[in-house]
Amino acid sequence: MMAKNLLSTFRTATRLASQSSHLPRASPLLRCSQRSFSITPRRPLMEMSGFSEEQLAVRDAIFKICANFSDDYWMEHDQTETYPHELHAALAKDGWIGIALPEELGGSGLGISEATMMLQSIAESGAGLAGAQSIHANVYATQPVSKFATPDQRDRFLRQIITGKWRTCFGVTEPNTGLETLKLKTTATPTSDGSGYTVSGQKIWISSAQVAQKMVLLARTTPLEEVKKPSEGLSMFYIDFDLTQPGLEAKRIRKMGGRAVDANQVFFDNYFIPKDSLIGNEGQGFKIILHGMNAERALLAGEALGLGYAALKKASTYAKERVVFGRPIGQNQAIQHPLASAYMHLEAAKHTTYHAARLYDRSDPNHKEYDSSITQYAVGVACNSAKYLAAEAAFTACERSVMSMGGMGYAAEYHVERYLRECFVPRLAPVSREMIMNFVGEKVLGLPRSYYYPTEAFSTLTMSPQLQDLRSLLPTSEVFEQGQPEYQKQSEPWSKYAELHPKLVIQPATLEGMQKAVHVLYDSDLDFAVRNTGTGSASARDVILSTHGFKSFSFDRAAETVMVGAGLDWGEVDALMEEGARGYVVVGARCPWVGVAGSSLVGGLSWLSHEFGMISDPQNLLDAQIVLRDGKVVWAAQEEPDLMFALRGGGGNYGVVTALKFRARPYVEKIFGGVLALPYSSLQETAKGVAAMSVRSADPKVAMHVVNLGPGMGLPDQGPRPGIGIMMFDAQGEAHARSKDGFAWAFELPGAQEISTSTCTLRELHAVAETFRNYQGNNMFWLSAPLIEGKLDDEMLVRAWKWYEDCIEAHPGTEEEFDPDNRFNKGVDLVRGKVSEGMTV
Repeated sequence: MMAKNLLSTFRTATRLASQSSHLPRASPLLRCSQRSFSITPRRPLMEMSGFSEEQLAVRDAIFKICANFSDDYWMEHDQTETYPHELHAALAKDGWIGIALPEELGGSGLGISEATMMLQSIAESGAGLAGAQSIHANVYATQPVSKFATPDQRDRFLRQIITGKWRTCFGVTEPNTGLETLKLKTTATPTSDGSGYTVSGQKIWISSAQVAQKMVLLARTTPLEEVKKPSEGLSMFYIDFDLTQPGLEAKRIRKMGGRAVDANQVFFDNYFIPKDSLIGNEGQGFKIILHGMNAERALLAGEALGLGYAALKKASTYAKERVVFGRPIGQNQAIQHPLASAYMHLEAAKHTTYHAARLYDRSDPNHKEYDSSITQYAVGVACNSAKYLAAEAAFTACERSVMSMGGMGYAAEYHVERYLRECFVPRLAPVSREMIMNFVGEKVLGLPRSYYYPTEAFSTLTMSPQLQDLRSLLPTSEVFEQGQPEYQKQSEPWSKYAELHPKLVIQPATLEGMQKAVHVLYDSDLDFAVRNTGTGSASARDVILSTHGFKSFSFDRAAETVMVGAGLDWGEVDALMEEGARGYVVVGARCPWVGVAGSSLVGGLSWLSHEFGMISDPQNLLDAQIVLRDGKVVWAAQEEPDLMFALRGGGGNYGVVTALKFRARPYVEKIFGGVLALPYSSLQETAKGVAAMSVRSADPKVAMHVVNLGPGMGLPDQGPRPGIGIMMFDAQGEAHARSKDGFAWAFELPGAQEISTSTCTLRELHAVAETFRNYQGNNMFWLSAPLIEGKLDDEMLVRAWKWYEDCIEAHPGTEEEFDPDNRFNKGVDLVRGKVSEGMTV
């Protein structure tokens, strides 16, 4: 019923448009260019299958309106740089300016899908980018206003846009920031009487500023150095744009193409705007304006398509009519094939464009076909991809059209040269091709960021004097800033909930550098955290101080001690021990990706803990080098015994540990270990076996670690339920491990599968944990309680599994919220604080 009503409205609009008086045609041009003007070909060049009735009705109505504006009209307006007021008036008269605005305000209540078709049709009619861009800001720039303004603001601001009384321009880009939108320098400062703001700064490439009465403005209301995230502190305003008022000036920019529509540099100098021009909440403007940016990409993709189809239509017509050597030039494959290729690229880009527009519309909860599964991430990827592909396809079509027409393609009277000049716009704006590829490479493919901000520029724009002083203490190779390729790796914590986006990560490589950094940080009011190698749980708003640069290792065979830098993880220590201390072991963590310092200062479990105790116990961790708050370096056990006692608890905030000294113990070089994977159906039997073994086994050279297996292992009877993994350690050897004194009961369980079980070194056993984690797809979940003594109730194990299963069921799809490269199970944050790491028996 709704579609019928819409089509009735469209037919009424079409009749009105067809009754409009034709505008005067331009004066006659070269005789070779004179031919009857027809905007609707007998068979449309673009394949029309699959479009909705609304889209087809929009296309038909817009083409009829645009039939009043000949190619010569647009050529003349381009050459004289005259604004196409008549087109804007004709479209406003029939209500097309409000195509994507609410019906209660006088709009059509349609979506970006229909608006994209409208702008494509305008461009395709021969108006090109100039015709489309004379109105497109009124479509996309008003989207965030429609979504986030108050009812009163919407009523006052948007009705006048829909009627055509006002026109809107979009004020985001600045001359010194370009695509770095988060670094905008234009400020909106609250007035002392609270009546509004004064705006100061510059904007550039502002289309239609010479004729606009309104501007969607993005300006900074909180200085960049005072916000927690660069995306904060920007506010969106819908302002009166009155060039007759003091403090506002617009200077026209001479440009290559689309000259009928002005582009400008705009200057604000304490220009007053009232308080009620703020849209949404102060400081949230960047998130708000993104709604307009994604819409703009889809709309501009449609305009590019229109330009490409217009050029291709003229070229193919010319190729059929131009006869050389007794036959049409289009009969030659050198002409035919490039044009055919250009057509196929346009068709492919068309599908991408309308897919993006459809996602944009259906991600809106108010849309009749709202789909809650469509994320803003998906919309962003689709709209950026569409803009890229349509711009490239349009350029190909325009360039090949000019070339296929030879000298006539270079003549203004054939119009394709105008299309070629204009088709650079969608390749350059509002975001370049290269930045879209950067976006896809980083956000879709997960590749490292390929660009970063120059250090000096970043420092002056975003850093407080304290941060700049800290940064100046160290070489640039030891400082990581937002935007640099290594920043994310060095700053991202394992828990997304703990991410605070620090402004700096500093990683001193020398003890002297660490002393300077520690002294400055503890003497400042900066928010900072110390981060060791490994899973990386620390984050801070200002600075992360990393010990990753401390990679020293030395083995004293006579004293049977090992000195280890705080920047090593246990996998690296394993390898160094095998290489330089064969026949000895250090009581270290079971997982090779765990950092030495962190695990040593919070207790720490090892495969050897059953025999030798926790990692931090005095018989294992002998000493620690620490840089104190004042920059002084001490070996705690030797010089400050009480401090060493405090360090074993992991707290105190005394300074930064840079090295640790461990007891090296003679030990067998080969042990038996690996993983047994079991299906969920074996849970009850497994629980009984684990409980029984914990009672009977007092052998200190045997240990076991029980883990949940995430769904997807392909185990029998598992389905979506968590499976069971038994990680085995037996220093008595394989025969003992497979005997009744070892793990015979586990090998005999129904559905048991051996994964990487072998006689191996301790390093190789630790590597199994890494391989097993990858094999699991990072869905491994570590259960609770270290070193359970006495009787272990098998029902406790069953309850633990059931509890984990309930968590998964209660939070379906949660794993998708987390980075697949996260070091731990994607669901671990659900139960963080309720369960400690690991179950060791």
